[in-house]
Amino acid sequence: MYNRAVHLLTWNIKGNRGLSTKSIATVASLIDATAADLITLQEVHRGTAAKLQAKLAGIGLTHAHYSGTDGARCKHGELIASRYPLKKPRSRWTAKVRYPELMGHVVLKHPDAEIDVITAHIPNGSGNGWVKVEALEALSSYLAKAPDRPRIVSGDFNEPRRVHPDGTFETFGHKRDRDGNMSAAGTKKGTCGETRPRSDWCDAVTNVLDGEAQHGLRHAYFDTHAFDPNPVTYRTPNLRFFDHILVSKHFEVDSIRYQTDWIDRGWSDHAPGLAHLFLR
Repeated sequence: MYNRAVHLLTWNIKGNRGLSTKSIATVASLIDATAADLITLQEVHRGTAAKLQAKLAGIGLTHAHYSGTDGARCKHGELIASRYPLKKPRSRWTAKVRYPELMGHVVLKHPDAEIDVITAHIPNGSGNGWVKVEALEALSSYLAKAPDRPRIVSGDFNEPRRVHPDGTFETFGHKRDRDGNMSAAGTKKGTCGETRPRSDWCDAVTNVLDGEAQHGLRHAYFDTHAFDPNPVTYRTPNLRFFDHILVSKHFEVDSIRYQTDWIDRGWSDHAPGLAHLFLR
């Protein structure tokens, strides 16, 4: 017997350079059509965040939290909006990462439970090197220590390189030998010059995305689908599965899909993930 549902949409809207008034209206209209009651958006420019929040309030998502701040290193942040009230959590773990504005964290006051909601835009490794890994390590550390409560983690993680049919995550920290075998041995030099063991990179990714043993969260897509084939959620320039939803044991995943046609129509270079969840 299930309680009331949570209908989640998570989406990198490619708004890091701002969106026009027309584009903001399009984003709100697309979200409205999904009937989502909780949304987590990445790459929301702080110059257009207030306008987007106003549009979302007009479609019933009246409660919102924006992680971007004036003076932050990145000019974009994460926007969480809901039909239910939101409150700031006591934990301040996001302050430990290089770009805290790329981590959004609220407690959603659902009628049936308080739900920990986290959304992240993990920096890409090609431009940020080990900063990417540090963000994943901070998230993993928080999740491992966080109290047992309903929890949803979503966002654009810029990982993995691929997920193999046997469920193995191949990260951008892995290397392949001449025979094509995947390995985490040796060291890796980041774009900013720091060199660390490749295993640190690989562990940081898998401890979050495949880390149920560490933090108790299941990957929602693989909870209901086989590992092969994987959805394509990012299509420029390669085909990647970068956008993820993790849920705690308190949720049953009724359905989850990625709206890849939104990429085809030019609304973003990422496909939104839509998950219909039920509190157990």
